[in-house]
Amino acid sequence: MNHLGYKAMCENRYKTENKEFIEQAFQKLYKRGWLAGLAPSAITEADIAKFERKHRIKLPELFKAYLTSYQFQPFRRSISGIMIAGLICQNDEAKTIKLDTLEWYWIENISELSDALNCFREEAREWDISKEKYKNLLPFGYMDGWYCLDLNQLNQNIKTQENDSPVVLLRYGDNWTDFLDKEGFLHGEEVAPSFRTMLEWYFCGSLEKEYEKLNQVTVNYEFYQSWLHRIFKVVNLDEK
Repeated sequence: MNHLGYKAMCENRYKTENKEFIEQAFQKLYKRGWLAGLAPSAITEADIAKFERKHRIKLPELFKAYLTSYQFQPFRRSISGIMIAGLICQNDEAKTIKLDTLEWYWIENISELSDALNCFREEAREWDISKEKYKNLLPFGYMDGWYCLDLNQLNQNIKTQENDSPVVLLRYGDNWTDFLDKEGFLHGEEVAPSFRTMLEWYFCGSLEKEYEKLNQVTVNYEFYQSWLHRIFKVVNLDEK
């Protein structure tokens, strides 16, 4: 097999693996109680190609699989998406597991992703940062700031994360110029090593067993809802 043939074979394998992982992630999110159902996404690969040309950005294959898989069907919709609580691994020396929440954008069509991207870029311009230095940040959620894929730092080392990238947070109220690298590219506070990891944390609940052992609690949908009620007291988040 020549080099081009081998490359095509690998790309097809990665594409299949990504689709399988996204399918499993959404199924787990549904079984864990966060979704009322699963409906196929209306976004096509042609939509994504048009989006990439329009915004001069290249989406990772895993994120493409995410966009073209399912639409969120939550019991209750938040302002612009679905609020999901999860257990994440804090990026400190102790690798602390903590409760957190994120509003994942409800993207029913590709124009809504364009709207989110344009809104983020408008805020970035307010910091007098040139477009070439922030154009490879792609927002997919919000909670006290923008959660973005940092496409300037594509992960090419782990086969199952081919074309995946770190997730960074640019908080509301922070000085964004503090997150410029030596070449002037905007990044952010890294909150996860990859988008796959975010899905494992929030959709699959990958840290729940460890958290249960450490804290002697049972982690389930009701556990998260109880915590969310304490944070957002005015919202009946578990009403179905």
